Amino acid sequence: FSMALPGRLLRRYGAAPLASAARAASARPNAPAALVVAVRPWSSHSSGHHATAATAAAASAVAAAVASAVAAAHDEQESNCISESATRQFQFLADAADKASPSVVNLTVDVQQRGAVIGGFGGTRGAATGSGFIISEDGLIVTNAHVVAHSAQMGGRFGQGAVTVTMWDGTKLPASVHSMDQQSDVALVKLTKMPAKPLPVASIGSSALLRPGEWVVALGSPLHLMNTVTAGIVSSVARQGSEIGMTDKRHEFIQTDAAINGGNSGGPLINLDGEVIGINTAKLAGQQVSGISFAIPMDTAWQVIKQLRTNRTVVRPYLGIKFSTALPTRRGDSSEVRVVGVSPGSPAEGAGVKIGDTILQFDNKPVKSNRDILERIGYSYGRTITIRLRRESGEVMDLNVETTAPPRNVRVD
Repeated sequence: FSMALPGRLLRRYGAAPLASAARAASARPNAPAALVVAVRPWSSHSSGHHATAATAAAASAVAAAVASAVAAAHDEQESNCISESATRQFQFLADAADKASPSVVNLTVDVQQRGAVIGGFGGTRGAATGSGFIISEDGLIVTNAHVVAHSAQMGGRFGQGAVTVTMWDGTKLPASVHSMDQQSDVALVKLTKMPAKPLPVASIGSSALLRPGEWVVALGSPLHLMNTVTAGIVSSVARQGSEIGMTDKRHEFIQTDAAINGGNSGGPLINLDGEVIGINTAKLAGQQVSGISFAIPMDTAWQVIKQLRTNRTVVRPYLGIKFSTALPTRRGDSSEVRVVGVSPGSPAEGAGVKIGDTILQFDNKPVKSNRDILERIGYSYGRTITIRLRRESGEVMDLNVETTAPPRNVRVD
């Protein structure tokens, strides 16, 4: 701010009014203000005590006005800074989406509807769409098995170019189905033509430490709407497949209220660090249903992905135990899981498991039904699982059983 004051006023009253104004204007920390005073000759027509007093009063008023203006300007600037800071502070969802979105793709899958030829594909050709995310620089993409399950086949093998991948920036690339596991609903798609620039790869996180109430973001292409971002919270970290009608699924699901619709399947569910912690898979449908969607936990999916990358198939771990859920016979009792068979030469027999044993804990977690065991076996073999048993005599013991690949003549579901 600048103003001109008479030299005579300054000589008579000094700079006190200006100093006072300057102190008032700069009372706030870091106040971006300055007073610039220009001294001009006093008019020859103004003289006497009254004029001088009036001029002094005017100068004081001007100085006070300047101080007020400086303070107001500082308040406005401070308010703007706070507003901008708050805006940046609460963009955590956008920041997470920015980090993960380049690795997210849309998949258009060439399919054929079954026609009149029993057991074969005939009739109308069409296309199905879904989402996925890139996990390697050589073009491997993760999606759901149900997205690519009906892709056009040639000679019993997935045909080259049966899948079109649309990148986040709109680039279209040909691909084919690399491998899939329908039981876990996980599949891999491989680009058959690489782009000129390096592929953006998704950052893989862990679902083990998720808590209900945490923010998550769903990315994908629902209803053919590319590059869609929705957000919500984790509603449950361990929703059983049997609770939502997926009785054939051994693993648990992450439940979220982030919007997941047709076309979102296979896309990533990410945390606020932009890391993939789940694969968007399904939603509950119905006129009275809203905000109930499900994702495969990434820790579970990654076990399957590692096997598919290496072997193009998934080998389930083998224990050699047959078990059955025994319903309670008395009111107040709970159901129990009992061993009804042990395969000769199996890991279970080697560890000491016997017919008639009751399984109390499996992998250090309580057991009430067969599903408690099936969901905790996992998809990788070679690890040691602790089983707490109660013998028919009443003795309780812990046995360590190491899972193996199943014998060639044994199928593990």
